[in-house]
Amino acid sequence: MPRPNAGAVRDGPPRSDRAPGKAHDLSETLAQATDLAVWRERRAWLAAARHLNAAGYAAAVPADLAPYLGRRGLVVWAAGDRRIA
Repeated sequence: MPRPNAGAVRDGPPRSDRAPGKAHDLSETLAQATDLAVWRERRAWLAAARHLNAAGYAAAVPADLAPYLGRRGLVVWAAGDRRIA
């Protein structure tokens, strides 16, 4: 005897955090992408500073990142502008 609902398709959990039919908010997506870019850039500067410190050199970093990297025990000096660093 076949089971009841044997061939029925079940709805699984939602695949995203937005409800079906909800309009996608582009500004929210851009804000999230900007946040990710900031963290990627910080990780890149952190890796570069660690590499230079391991070789015995202080790293020249943008002024706004110098306190962030200094708190992590790295020897850095603020170069002022990103293009200079």
